[in-house]
Amino acid sequence: MNILAVILAAGFIMCFLFYQFMKSHVLSNISRAMQKQDYQQVRQLSEKKLYQKLMGAYVCDLYLLRALLNEDDGDGFKEYLMVVLDKPYTLEQRKEILDIYYYHFIFKKDQKWSAKLLKKIQETNDLKYIEYNTEAYEVMIEEKTDLLDDMIAGIENKKYSGLGLGIAVFMIGMQYLLLDDKENARTYFYNSLSCFSEKSFYYAKAKSYVDQLTDELGADSLNY
Repeated sequence: MNILAVILAAGFIMCFLFYQFMKSHVLSNISRAMQKQDYQQVRQLSEKKLYQKLMGAYVCDLYLLRALLNEDDGDGFKEYLMVVLDKPYTLEQRKEILDIYYYHFIFKKDQKWSAKLLKKIQETNDLKYIEYNTEAYEVMIEEKTDLLDDMIAGIENKKYSGLGLGIAVFMIGMQYLLLDDKENARTYFYNSLSCFSEKSFYYAKAKSYVDQLTDELGADSLNY
């Protein structure tokens, strides 16, 4: 009995190690294709059943969306984005996709698609999430500047947290920029940086505004 148990345990360990090896192998393949900007290969790999089984359909969809976007496949990307958002992924997974692509359209000033994704955001029924994303739409697309007092008060009262805090601070900076108050705009764009990962496009966007306003104001450079 002990020998049988050892054999079964060894077999289980070998299967587990083989599974982990294969998972690492396919992830390495698709990551390498992305780094080489071989988006056609990324699409082909992410659509394979083996890759979807080992990496998970959700991870494959993330790679596929990035490939379609980077290929500048406008209609194909948008069509598949809506397909992915209708899949039965968890709330957090859908929010991760929305966090990326909602702001892709927001920063491009694409009113039509920003509105489409805002509707998807509203379907999450997460009131805080809906609120700060709606504020972003009103500032970036509708160019409202009358949210300043409420948003500043919200930050002081710890109404926002995490990514929502960074976006709120960024949107305050944007409102000051729309009002041509470059000093305050630069300050808020700079303060938003601490809320974002340095590898994120939010960070890159905020930093570009800080650098631009620093030049326009003839001010001393800020530390990053």
